[in-house]
Amino acid sequence: SWSPGGLGFAGHASLGVAWMSPGRLGVHAHALLPVVPKTISAQEGEADIFTSLFGAGLRLRLTRAGAPVSVRSDVGIAAAWFEMRGRAAPGYASGADRIVTAVFYVRPMLSWSVSRSFSVRGDVVLGIAAPKPEVVFAGREVAHWGRPLVGLGAGLAFSL
Repeated sequence: SWSPGGLGFAGHASLGVAWMSPGRLGVHAHALLPVVPKTISAQEGEADIFTSLFGAGLRLRLTRAGAPVSVRSDVGIAAAWFEMRGRAAPGYASGADRIVTAVFYVRPMLSWSVSRSFSVRGDVVLGIAAPKPEVVFAGREVAHWGRPLVGLGAGLAFSL
């Protein structure tokens, strides 16, 4: 995922489940888990930031069921969890913090069915965090996240 405001790009592993009705509407739940921390540095020190998202919402199928190429879109809300561990420069105090904020998102997807139960997909996540999570060193904002959030994903899907 990528977000302006100083945190930039971060890699995540994605896990999810979805259920589709015979029609066009379904539900989904997913998690994005950090692969490596994002490190922010400033004159006051540095901090490792681990970002996780846990979300759920509605899924809309935009193409007919069973088509070899399908287009879907998710819309939902996620909880973004930030775990931060700071290491202070001399003259400052080290610390740790946790922040949880909401992320409202839409995620269009394109899938290609390789077989009846296996497909390859790509997606884009567009979202906004509210309230805006901030990284603060010694009372000064050094970074923020999620205004906006943009993510690119690729994955494999298995159907039961």
